[in-house]
Amino acid sequence: MRAKIVVRILDEAGALLGWAPLLAEARGDRALRAIQKCVVPIEQSGTPSVVSYHWTDMNVQKRVPYAAGPVTEGQTVELTFADGIVLSMPSDDGPLPPVTVRGAVAVAVPSAAMGVVGSGGG
Repeated sequence: MRAKIVVRILDEAGALLGWAPLLAEARGDRALRAIQKCVVPIEQSGTPSVVSYHWTDMNVQKRVPYAAGPVTEGQTVELTFADGIVLSMPSDDGPLPPVTVRGAVAVAVPSAAMGVVGSGGG
């Protein structure tokens, strides 16, 4: 499965300094791994303090402190990831919760799917 991650570099006040889309893939090990380099073009000069990784399909965001020097408009910043992992989900080895509903569920069988059984009389 492939996922789109939006990478944002922010300053201490939360102002956007630069952003870039990043493609990642899931391999069934609770992690999203980058499948391309992450190069973020800087659109506004400032001092970065946070990098935000936003998994757009799930609307999940992870913010990571970023202690780099000041950046200037037009510069690019390349971000690297340990083992290529951009986001990882915590492991919960317990059982999955049961599926619940808040009310009765009516299941209707379409009449076209029902067979007609005769008594065999003639």
